[in-house]
Amino acid sequence: MKFNTDSLQLKFIFRSVLLFILFAPVFSWAQYFRAAPAQALGGAGRANYGTASNYFLNPALLVYAPSSVASFYYQDGYYAKRSHSTVMGLGFIENKSRLLFSGAMSYLKSRYTRFDGESFGSPVEEEYVDANFAKRITSSFSLGFNVYRLTQNPSIGVTDQYLGGGVGGHWLVSPNLSFALVYQDLIQRDEDEAEPFLHRPRRLSAGVTWNLEGIATLNIDGLRIQPLDWQEEQDEETDYSVGLERVFRRYFVFRGGYEWQNSQDREFYTVGAAFRGPRLRLQYYFRKQDGAKNSDLHGIDMVLPF
Repeated sequence: MKFNTDSLQLKFIFRSVLLFILFAPVFSWAQYFRAAPAQALGGAGRANYGTASNYFLNPALLVYAPSSVASFYYQDGYYAKRSHSTVMGLGFIENKSRLLFSGAMSYLKSRYTRFDGESFGSPVEEEYVDANFAKRITSSFSLGFNVYRLTQNPSIGVTDQYLGGGVGGHWLVSPNLSFALVYQDLIQRDEDEAEPFLHRPRRLSAGVTWNLEGIATLNIDGLRIQPLDWQEEQDEETDYSVGLERVFRRYFVFRGGYEWQNSQDREFYTVGAAFRGPRLRLQYYFRKQDGAKNSDLHGIDMVLPF
């Protein structure tokens, strides 16, 4: 049995390395890609262990995922005022008990056009691939980490690549209460080593999920963005997300949330709905910047547990 366990784990590692080789060439915010459930909650969910795709927010949540999951992601619209993006991708999760750790791999491809307040920039195409791993340390505490490789291909400019990652922890106090702590982009690049969009500030985030039995599940997250090493004059900023989730008749879920992006001086409200069948799950969200036109973003996930 030990031989089989090690063999399965080596196969998973081999597939992760293979994906890095094949797709090594992410969009600049892909490390913080949020699937439909988290988007519908205003970006909250780092402590929410009830949704498999939340490993994008906190890799430690992988230990709660179904044994095998395939997911397909599609998002299109304006991620900020008059700044358009289209994202397509897929992900795979393996969480079988005989494995040494839980694992997930994701591949995302995007195209976006940024509006800086005065004019539109040239379109940028990006690809993203990541590998995520998690381990249950005790019955109530898990740790996870992820590494990702991104390439940004601007229509005008130089193609650049970046390797990054982060670590996360999850503490299940009770079935109705859990806490999370995540530290992302630990490694910093020098100012002259990359295009501006590929500089990733360190992000320290925390989250709490509280199941108010018979009412809804409350998710509250905070994200502290640290200035880049060479941006000494810039102050640290904190973003906040709050979301509510309610399950009806076991298979239907409705979500709503609000996000304060103080680092970008903008706010968003979000709503979403999902069908969670035993063999097929469909999840939709709508997101809009508060007080801004041309800022609607839609997304849908198709999840296949098996």
